[in-house]
Amino acid sequence: MTVRIATLAAVVLCFISCSGSKRPVVYSHPRMSGKAVINGKTAFLLPDDIEIREVVQDYVAAFEGKPADGVEYTLEVLADCLKGNEDLPQPSKHGFATVRRSPFRMTDLGYEDIGRSVKRFFHFEKDKYGIASLKVTSPEELAEALEEADANFLLVFYDIRANRENTTRPTAVYPGVSPSVIPGKQMDLIMMTAQAYVWDRSSRSLFWHGYVAGKCEIDKSVEKDRVRRLSQVFAQDLLEALECE
Repeated sequence: MTVRIATLAAVVLCFISCSGSKRPVVYSHPRMSGKAVINGKTAFLLPDDIEIREVVQDYVAAFEGKPADGVEYTLEVLADCLKGNEDLPQPSKHGFATVRRSPFRMTDLGYEDIGRSVKRFFHFEKDKYGIASLKVTSPEELAEALEEADANFLLVFYDIRANRENTTRPTAVYPGVSPSVIPGKQMDLIMMTAQAYVWDRSSRSLFWHGYVAGKCEIDKSVEKDRVRRLSQVFAQDLLEALECE
């Protein structure tokens, strides 16, 4: 597998990990295996839209007055990450990061007739705290549809949204013969969050439900390449969440 080295500047600007603390997992089946979901036969369905009202001006600027094009682009890049056609940034203890090809090899049902059938078999119900439950109305029919798609698992998302966040970059100290210090400073971030669900065909039940988030530093406005990077770090956070199971 080819591994490329990213510069420190690129890491500081593009990869801001959402990991490090205990992951926000709503439910994990006792037999849940993240490796099986990542390496096995998994299909996914992305929503038709994402919530961008908090960053709509950024999307208008980045996509020449057509925010809908930006939403479509965000979902296209995310789909490519899940299919294994994009690079994902990898965290490092030393401030540098490697960039590797996405290990996901999932099947996109969004462009298949079977995808429209699958959507009929489930919906979401949100409680007062904003946590949404995946409700499968016909487990047997959903299992049959996944079998037809040659998939053992189904990955779906609820409430994908993008927003802005302001934070302070911590001071970084790099030891050596001539130690260097990079002082902390205020950063503007664009962030994408969602609730993710994995449904298991064999048990006809929910396998995993948790929150996923990706963050990327921006300048005063969001550029198209930042939107692409946002989808990549979002997919990387999903990967880390599944690897923890």
